[in-house]
Amino acid sequence: QFGRLSSDISIYPLSNALARACTLLSQDMEIHAVNVLTRSGRTARILSVARPNSPILAYARDIRVVRKMQLYWGVVPIHLDKELTLETFADEANETVKRMGIAKAGDYLLLVSSPLKDYVRRPLNSIIVFQVV
Repeated sequence: QFGRLSSDISIYPLSNALARACTLLSQDMEIHAVNVLTRSGRTARILSVARPNSPILAYARDIRVVRKMQLYWGVVPIHLDKELTLETFADEANETVKRMGIAKAGDYLLLVSSPLKDYVRRPLNSIIVFQVV
């Protein structure tokens, strides 16, 4: 069921807050896709449990993680052949949703990322509302 909002998604309060925020944003902003950049698949799994109103496109470099994410509700795993930064992630998500026919120019997406390798000194969890160009 799309859009079901549970208050108890994971044992981690930050993960709970991010997943609930994504679900609320997907309802309020007519988000066409939630794009998740993940290393282990954990962020995609937690978002899957939150049941946002739109498909979850989960990007990962490790093929084992991509295979594992195929079992998650509402998740479309995408294998990456290169490391992405937040900036290149936005470009990749933009092209992917257009190529898959999920969104067109002017539609809104969510870009969600857990801490990336570039930000080891300062972990950065983020949700970005992005308009397709």
